[in-house]
Amino acid sequence: MSFSQLWNKKIDSVYQHVDREDIDSLMKSYDEIFSYMKNMSYNSAVQVCEELKSKTSAKKDSYFEELLAGNYLAWLYAKRDKEKALAEYFNLINIIPKMNLNEQAHAYYYAGRFHISIGMPKLGAKYLLKAIDAFMVIGNHLKLFQIHFVLADTYYKTQLYRKTINEMQQALHNYHEIVDSSERLSLSNGRMYLSAYNTIALSYEKLGMPDSAQAFYKKAKQIAIESNNSIWQNIINGNMGHIYMINKNYDSAEITYKKTVLLSTKYKMISSAINNMIALAEVYMRTGRIDSAAIKLEECYEYALRHKKSLPIAYYRINSEVNEKKGDFEKALSFIKRYHFIKDSIKNIALSNKMSNISLEHSLEKERSRLEELEVLNKIDHERLTAQNSIIVSLMAILVVLTILFVIYFRDRKRIRNLNNNLKSINEKLIISNKELNVALKSLKATQTQLLQNEKMASLGILTAGVAHEINNPLNYIMGAYVGLNELFKGYSGKNKKEIGLFLRSMDEGIKRISRIVVGLNHFSRDSSNYDEECDIHSILDNCISLLESTLKHRIDVQKEYSGKSMTIRGNMGKLHQAFFNILLNSIQAIKNNGIITIKTFIDSGKVSVCIKDNGCGISKENIKRILVPFFTTKAPGKGVGLGLSISYSIIKDHNGMIVFSSDLGKGTTVTISFTQKINTI
Repeated sequence: MSFSQLWNKKIDSVYQHVDREDIDSLMKSYDEIFSYMKNMSYNSAVQVCEELKSKTSAKKDSYFEELLAGNYLAWLYAKRDKEKALAEYFNLINIIPKMNLNEQAHAYYYAGRFHISIGMPKLGAKYLLKAIDAFMVIGNHLKLFQIHFVLADTYYKTQLYRKTINEMQQALHNYHEIVDSSERLSLSNGRMYLSAYNTIALSYEKLGMPDSAQAFYKKAKQIAIESNNSIWQNIINGNMGHIYMINKNYDSAEITYKKTVLLSTKYKMISSAINNMIALAEVYMRTGRIDSAAIKLEECYEYALRHKKSLPIAYYRINSEVNEKKGDFEKALSFIKRYHFIKDSIKNIALSNKMSNISLEHSLEKERSRLEELEVLNKIDHERLTAQNSIIVSLMAILVVLTILFVIYFRDRKRIRNLNNNLKSINEKLIISNKELNVALKSLKATQTQLLQNEKMASLGILTAGVAHEINNPLNYIMGAYVGLNELFKGYSGKNKKEIGLFLRSMDEGIKRISRIVVGLNHFSRDSSNYDEECDIHSILDNCISLLESTLKHRIDVQKEYSGKSMTIRGNMGKLHQAFFNILLNSIQAIKNNGIITIKTFIDSGKVSVCIKDNGCGISKENIKRILVPFFTTKAPGKGVGLGLSISYSIIKDHNGMIVFSSDLGKGTTVTISFTQKINTI
C-alpha cells in the first residue's frame, strides 16, 4: 500500500464519526489528523496537507474544511519559505466570504494567529478584530475571551501597553460571562486567566505605574494560590520582586528573589532561576554587598553552563557594574562591551525582520490590488460580451455577416483601447508606488541614524550622570567646610577680617556655580520615556545656560527677558533639555567674536512661547529651508553631522509644539518655539 493510500485510510477513519455541520467536531478531527504529523519529515507532511486540501476543495460547499487543510499547509510552508506561506494564506482569505458567519469567525481567528506567528502583528491584529466582531454577533464568550487574550498578548509584544491593558480587561470580562463552568475551569483557560492578570500587571510596570502593577500581581497570586498552581505562584513572586526593586524596598526584594530562585530550581524552571539569580545579585550590589553579588553571578554562570542555557543580556550589565565597584576596570570594560554587542545585535535583527515584513506586506497588498483589478476587468468584459451577444442575436436575422464583422471589429478595437488605458493606469500606480517606497527608504535611513544618535545620547547621559554624582560628593564636603568656616569667623574682628570675608564670599559663589552645573547635568542626563512630567521652561533654560557657560568665554552676553508668570508644560524633561541645549549651542557657534543672545518667554493665546535671538552670522534664504533636514549642515567636515536641529525639531514635535526660524545673513537669527498643549500658569 502506497504512502498516499495509507494516509487516506487514516484520514477516513478519523472522519468516520464527524458531523460536518459541527465546527468544533470538524476542527477536533483535523487536529487529530495533523497530530500524526509531528514525527513525519517536512516533505511527507507537505504532501499530506496538499492532498487533503485538494480533496476538500473538490467537495461542494466545503470551504471551511479547505481553509483548515490550507491553514496547516501554510504553517508548514512558513518553516522554509515565508513568502510561499503568505501566498497560500492569501488564497485562503479569498474564500472566507463564501462561508457562514460561524465559519468566518473561526477562519479570521486562524488567519490572525497565523500572521502573528510569522512576525506580521499588524495584519494579524486586523484579522483578530474581524473575528471579535463575528463572535460578538454569535455571542460566543469563550472564543471572545481567547481572542482578546491573543490580541492583548500581541499588543504587549509590540510594546502597546495601554492597548494591552484594555484588551486583557475585555478578555477577563468575557471570561466571567462564560456560562459553562467546565469550559471556564479547563486547564488551558485557567492558565490564560492567570496570565491575563499577570500581563496587565507587567503592562502597568512598563508604563511606570508600580502601584497599579502590584495590585494586579496580588490578584494573580491569590488566583494561583486558590488554584494550587505553584509554578505560577513562583512566576508572580519573581515579578513582584521587580516592584520592590523599583520602590527601593531591597529587603523585601531580597527575600522574594531568594524564595523564587529556590522554587525555580526545584521545579526545574531554568530560565526563571537564572533571571532571579541575576536580580538577587543586583539587590546585593545596590545594598553595597559587592562580594556577595560577584559570588551570586558566578553561581548563575555555572548554573547556566550546567543546563546549557545562554545568559540574558542583564547578566553582562550587572557584572560590569560589580567589577567596576570592585575596581577591576578591565573586566568591567570587557563585560560592558559584551553587553552593548548583544544589545546592538538584537536591535539589528529586529530592524532586519521589520524591514522584511514591510516588504512582504507591501508585496501582499500589491498582489491583492492586482487581483481586485483583474476581477473588475473580468466583470466588465463579461457584461460587455453579454450585451454584444444580445445585439448579435437580435440582428442576425437581418444581416448576419455584416453584424458579425462589425461586432468583431468594434469589440477588438475597444478591448485594445481599454487594455492600453489599463496598462497606462497600472504604470502610473507603479510610478507612485516606487516614489512612496523611495520616501519610506529615506525615512528608514533617517530613523536608523537617529536611533544611533539616541544611543550616543544615552551613553552621554550615563557619563554625565556619573560625573554629576562624583562631583556632588566632594561638593557636599566643601559646602560643609564653608558653613563651618562661616560660623567660625562670624564674631572674628582680627586684622584680616575683610580679606577673610572676601575669601568666604568667593567660596560661596564657587559652590553655587558648581551646584547649578550639577543640577543641569542631572536634568540633561535623565533617561525617561515618560511624557507626563511637569517641565518648568525657565528652569530648563537656566540649566542649559549653566552647562554652556564655558562656551560663552566672557565674550557673549546672555540677556533673559522671562515672563513674569512661571510656565510649566507636561512632557519629558530630559528631552526638552536636549532640544533647548542644541538650539542655544547653535546660537553660540553662530557668534564668531563678541555678541548677545536674548532669550524671551511669553504666553500668547494659551501658547507657551520661547524666543531665542542672536546677532551671529545668520543663515541664507536658500539654507534656512533645509536646516531641519537630517544631515544638512553648513559646518566644515568633521565639525558636525547636521542632526542637532533635526533632533530638536523631532522632540518639540513630540511635545505638540512648533519651531519657526527667521534670519538675516550677517545680522543674526531668531528661533521661536511654541507649545500648544495644556499649560499651568500662575
